[in-house]
Amino acid sequence: MKNGYLTAFGIGLLLAACTRTQNTEEPAPFTSHGDTIVLAPRSIFANRLDVRTIGTSAVVSTIQSPAIVEGVPTRLARISLPAPGRIARILVSTGQSVRAGDPLFSIDAPDFMEAQKAYLSSLHDFNMADIEHRRQQDLLAHDVGVRRDFEESERNLNVRRSELRNAISKLRMYGSGTDSMSMSQTLVVRAPVTGRVSAIGMVAGQFKNDQSEILMVVADLSEVWITADVKEQDIRFLHVGDTVTTTVMSYPGKNYEGHVLFIDDILDETTHSLKVRVAMPNPLWELKPGMFATATFRMRSGGEVVVPPTALFQQGSTTYAWKAAGSARFVRTPVETGATTTNGIVIRRGLVPADRIIVSGGHLFTDVR
Repeated sequence: MKNGYLTAFGIGLLLAACTRTQNTEEPAPFTSHGDTIVLAPRSIFANRLDVRTIGTSAVVSTIQSPAIVEGVPTRLARISLPAPGRIARILVSTGQSVRAGDPLFSIDAPDFMEAQKAYLSSLHDFNMADIEHRRQQDLLAHDVGVRRDFEESERNLNVRRSELRNAISKLRMYGSGTDSMSMSQTLVVRAPVTGRVSAIGMVAGQFKNDQSEILMVVADLSEVWITADVKEQDIRFLHVGDTVTTTVMSYPGKNYEGHVLFIDDILDETTHSLKVRVAMPNPLWELKPGMFATATFRMRSGGEVVVPPTALFQQGSTTYAWKAAGSARFVRTPVETGATTTNGIVIRRGLVPADRIIVSGGHLFTDVR
């Protein structure tokens, strides 16, 4: 009998313990309804979530593009033969600094000699026509001349003037003026720009007749162009005046800084890229035309929605954030992201300023489907 009481008492204690266990079991911290989660009252997750209101901020982002160093066209002259002939003298040496107008080399050119001869002949004819015209004008003024002779002298003067202008224009095609003209004069080729002689492709005594051949290069490389190929999707971020940093393989670790000078209007249909030219100071002449470079464009924009990386999650091909829809309710919200910046990740679509999102702790719900 005593053993029966003890057994009943033990069963009672066990039932009481089970009842206490059931009564003290913790409730679920949240419930899910599709893309929405709802925190339970006094949920243990409440203190583990960092929920903030998002705003806008200025964003500095970067784009890297392959580029090439080019000479500025107005500072670079590739000098070819103005007329077939024999190289008489080379008046400069490689590396020599010259100013625009300085003589570079001279040529004994038959065509130039003919142009000189035509000019001197035209000048003589014009002077004689001018003398005759003045004589006829004087005779007419003293009533001893004939108007028909005067008009004829005037027509002849106009013809000779036109011929002289043509002869002068032909001389100027050779880069020659008419001062101190003599038939023994050689054709002197002068520097069209100020710079440094960087290449000479001839020797004295050579006969040259290929007028497409480059005989000398004069360049001012104190400023160069960095021409970059920017992808189509990045064009909208670029503006004239944007800061650009350039690196080249020849000087690893060294940065050159310039600004966007010009953005082409025509897209390359093959590569779907646009050429962007950067004006780059080059005081030490380290950047040489033809060098490969990497251009990094820094772009600043205002009013961008930026969130920390911890606020974003991936589900398949979709990026999403948890947006608050009340004090304890959060909705999985797909977003379109933009550039990654030092401030965070730019949101192009899906969130707007004043939205409240989980910026830390959202990983607690990553298994919710």
